[in-house]
Amino acid sequence: MHPFNWKMVREDWYNHLASSNLRIAEARQRIENQKALIRSLIEGGYSAGGALALLRLLEETLQLMNDNRTNILKKVRNYQLPCAVDELVAGIEAAADAA
Repeated sequence: MHPFNWKMVREDWYNHLASSNLRIAEARQRIENQKALIRSLIEGGYSAGGALALLRLLEETLQLMNDNRTNILKKVRNYQLPCAVDELVAGIEAAADAA
């Protein structure tokens, strides 16, 4: 656990984004599984009321996850991508000199 006043840095936001992406992918899979269960229940002549209610909750949760991901992306966009800018510029200049 980080201290209360701990400030997140770029790498933390990227890790948080990766974790969020994974949870979203898992939630989408759960929703697809729930839809398959509902189809199976209906085809079998069973009541799907509870399964439909759970599906709605899963979809609402996915929407909240996507909103959270959007907020994380806003934070990530405040940071430059991790790359060696000086080395990149030197490589471009060397290529231009060689041409």
